[in-house]
Amino acid sequence: MDRGMRPDMPMDGASPGSGSRIVAGAALTIIALAASQVSTGLLTVVVALVAAAAAAALARDFEAVGLNAPPLLYAAAALLLPLAVWRFREPGLAGGAAALIFVAAARWVLGRPAREAVESIAAFILTALYVGFCSAYLILLRLGGGARLILGLVIVVAAFHAARWVGDTYLRGPALAPHLGPTPTMSGAVAGLGGALIGAAALLSLMNLAIRPRLVIEIGLAMGSALTLGMLAWALIHPDYEASQADEDRSALAGGLLSALQAVLLPAPALFYALRLALR
Repeated sequence: MDRGMRPDMPMDGASPGSGSRIVAGAALTIIALAASQVSTGLLTVVVALVAAAAAAALARDFEAVGLNAPPLLYAAAALLLPLAVWRFREPGLAGGAAALIFVAAARWVLGRPAREAVESIAAFILTALYVGFCSAYLILLRLGGGARLILGLVIVVAAFHAARWVGDTYLRGPALAPHLGPTPTMSGAVAGLGGALIGAAALLSLMNLAIRPRLVIEIGLAMGSALTLGMLAWALIHPDYEASQADEDRSALAGGLLSALQAVLLPAPALFYALRLALR
């Protein structure tokens, strides 16, 4: 699914300009935080709609490279999991994932895609689980820790990316995964982990928990690793379209939502389980 990717291309080459991503990402963050302050239900609506929009945008990208990827089906699949978690809590994740796999199997048996059958089915399952499943943990975090935990998540993500940018820009060094792109570099990844540790200390303070080294290390390393893995995973499943018209077809808002959402996809479940294990 990463066909056409060149090592010298930036990971987010398919996204709109950095200004558009910053504005859309900041708007999404403000809306999510405002929703978390009002009610869990409103946050669920925001997260579900953004997940659906992101999944549909990815589906259009997959269609551009010849896969059978109906945007409406992708959007419905990503929408399902946050709503299932809001209604049924953690059991909703298992039920929603099982339903997605059933739908994928039904598509294979009843209406086998004519184009790139195996990759089309794999793309659907990967997108639905990666976008929808991980987004659902934002709802679980809100249910378990309130609005402060959502704010803490944003702080850790911001601290990681600020430190990673410094490492990539000024320390440089070899790329962590050259076949996916020039960034993150190894020095950037290490700096990002340091930023995640600082963010974890701020999160504990925000939650009125003791800032113990063990907690900072366990939470910071878990989230820093998830953030690094998330960047690489996004580069793997998100093809580059500089040579096609996809960049022109996608709006700045859609690209900004993709960039903003992918920053919290893997860190959300990482924070959920890190807190559960660290505070056991």
